[in-house]
Amino acid sequence: MPWEPGTLLGLRDTTVPFGKYPGASLFVLLGTSAVSPPTAVVITPHGTRAAIPWQYLVPVQHGVPEARQAHPTRG
Repeated sequence: MPWEPGTLLGLRDTTVPFGKYPGASLFVLLGTSAVSPPTAVVITPHGTRAAIPWQYLVPVQHGVPEARQAHPTRG
């Protein structure tokens, strides 16, 4: 797997959920698992660890669109 721990990852096909995770879910890579086939060990949106086959994941370069928008400040 070409990614470093701490890489922000998303599902390759955001139109299809992966198990209980919606297609737009984001994950943080912790490392890899030696199981066969190799999997990415990630922190899920639920705050738990999961092993997801690396073929289902892609790095998120610029975050989700909502995260890039300016948020109103409190006055």
